[in-house]
Amino acid sequence: MNSFQRLYLMMISVALCNLFGSCGHKQQLPKSLLTGEWHLDSIYPMPEEWKQECAWFPDTNTFWSFSYEHDHYILDSALVVRHDSIFHKGDFRYTFWQTDTNRLIITRPNKQVYYYRKSSYSKPDDFKERLAEFQTGDSIRSHIRGWWKLIHAAYIPVRLLNYPGQGANELTIHFKDNGRADMFVNNDTGEIADYYWHGMKDDIIGMGISLHRYCLRENIPVYTINQDTLITGSMDRVMDTLIFVRTQPLR
Repeated sequence: MNSFQRLYLMMISVALCNLFGSCGHKQQLPKSLLTGEWHLDSIYPMPEEWKQECAWFPDTNTFWSFSYEHDHYILDSALVVRHDSIFHKGDFRYTFWQTDTNRLIITRPNKQVYYYRKSSYSKPDDFKERLAEFQTGDSIRSHIRGWWKLIHAAYIPVRLLNYPGQGANELTIHFKDNGRADMFVNNDTGEIADYYWHGMKDDIIGMGISLHRYCLRENIPVYTINQDTLITGSMDRVMDTLIFVRTQPLR
């Protein structure tokens, strides 16, 4: 960590001391208190758009972070923790400071400061299960994001979750990087059903896509996914099968 980064961290530390009233002395906390899951509370300066994230220290030497609000995928994978810094393949990535047993601060090279709070629900032993969940979401996300056009459905029109009308005789879907999915009803750019989505896997449907719109959510099974073809179940007909192919963006 260079001198500028250390100076910046000291300035943040003073500000936090004033905030929490703990400037009298700085207690060195045991590193074992660092392990576990930390949920992002806020960012300063506040960006125009930000996602819910969680940080994991499965042990005192390793750091992971995940996005979990509307899309489940891995942000940082097995970074190395050394003293108060986090490195990726030897390159400096973040500086951190645990202010007390429940608060953590991570500063980034872009001068943004991330404030985390310790999760009261998860335990360090939960990491393997959580990692498997995000690895599944990450894999499905990398395969599915992009544009898809419906070429076959056992039943027409295709009914859409929590969307008025008779359904879609034709359908194009854009699965976006930001966790949004735009469904162009009848391939009309003026008629869009907007959803949030993420990849998932459970014991009931296996691998799938979780879609939700307003207060309703539906888990759709994915039967086949490769570079050019996506075969899924339907939103409301259990036995229906939908076949999509990669397509160009609608204009």
